[in-house]
Amino acid sequence: MRFTAPVFFGDTLTVRYTTERVDPGEGKVYSAVRVTNQDGAVCLAATHVLKMIEGPR
Repeated sequence: MRFTAPVFFGDTLTVRYTTERVDPGEGKVYSAVRVTNQDGAVCLAATHVLKMIEGPR
């Protein structure tokens, strides 16, 4: 996770969460997370890795 620009009180933030890759062999989903402010500047950039597990049956 990288904060690339400051965020201030009163800013309007927009989050974009985009699934980029699914690896069924490892049971992982890789997604890009981008947060932009009202001017369109990227304030935060991250890669989210979701580990899928099988629950009880």
